[in-house]
Amino acid sequence: MSTPDTPSEDGELKDGEQSFLSHLIELRQRLVRAALSVLIVFLALTPFMKQIFDLLSRPLMVALPEGTKLLATGVITPFMVPLKVTMFTAFLLALHPWHIRYSTEGRGYGMTMFFAVLATALSVRERPASEVQPSKLPPWPAVVESLRNGPFMRLMAAQFISSFSFTTLTSLLPFFLIYQLEMKEQAPIVMFAMLGTIGLFLYPARWVAGRINKGPAYALGLFIASLAVIGTFFLPQGPTPLVYVAAIIAGLGFSVQWVCPWSMMPDVIEHDELRTGERREGVYYGLWNFLTKFTSALGIATSGWALKLFGYVPNVAQTPHALLGIRIFFSLAPAIALLISLPILIWYPITRQSHAELREKLAQGAGASQA
Repeated sequence: MSTPDTPSEDGELKDGEQSFLSHLIELRQRLVRAALSVLIVFLALTPFMKQIFDLLSRPLMVALPEGTKLLATGVITPFMVPLKVTMFTAFLLALHPWHIRYSTEGRGYGMTMFFAVLATALSVRERPASEVQPSKLPPWPAVVESLRNGPFMRLMAAQFISSFSFTTLTSLLPFFLIYQLEMKEQAPIVMFAMLGTIGLFLYPARWVAGRINKGPAYALGLFIASLAVIGTFFLPQGPTPLVYVAAIIAGLGFSVQWVCPWSMMPDVIEHDELRTGERREGVYYGLWNFLTKFTSALGIATSGWALKLFGYVPNVAQTPHALLGIRIFFSLAPAIALLISLPILIWYPITRQSHAELREKLAQGAGASQA
């Protein structure tokens, strides 16, 4: 009986893997080019956001009953909807539908992506089941026990303050731009400058958090954001390009808001596991999601209360007292809240060293239980 030519089979397998990897690399390059083309078209259309939205919404406006108009259900919806419509328009224009060859390439890319996802899904191996048993406590005692986790309570406090400040700031941003800076038409661009900077600096924020402790990295980002927000209080009334600078710096700082808390949550869960011998991811993430929604609702409500307190009247020129209230609750109040959270994060108890020791103890405990 002849034996199979193992070296030949290994060579063919290796060539197949290299061919597959080359296709994936080419796919990545083309996806990056496609994303850049959409971004370039979007930036070119950004100054015409209002005109694009008015043009595309005209058929709907004509069909509405007489005397009615479109209604915004969110605070920043009138500014985000034109932004999203412009982004979608840029995506459609970047498709180049007038070139037939792109449809063929699109089908090819689609098949490549399908097989790439399929190959990835079939090649992933499940991790062995953990020896740690889930929590056996009833729901309410499990919640109470989770609230005794010191690092978790510190993280909850910092997240509450930073999320509340960010929600209040974004809720009052349209009022600040319209009445204080008189830049209603530029409001979507300012919002895009801040949110776009947040997206661009997600990876740098992750890199910083990986080089220093997560708590201080979180504090550094919030400190940068607070400086930018404080600076807006001193902007003169009337249009100014400095608001774009402040939006970009604030976005740079707030990028940690989407990186650090989510990477710190597994640490506090492992801290609880070492302390109690049980894993309670469901309880922790349930409390976390409740806190996130509660702070968002509280931030929006606080914005409304502040406007009413200082005598805001919609769609008219505001009094100096009302403008002062908008400036205070848009800039000073969120910035002060962010600064209050800094000590909680700077002296956050879980450091890189303590977390490495924690993981080592958990591994030793798992090894002992398996033995």
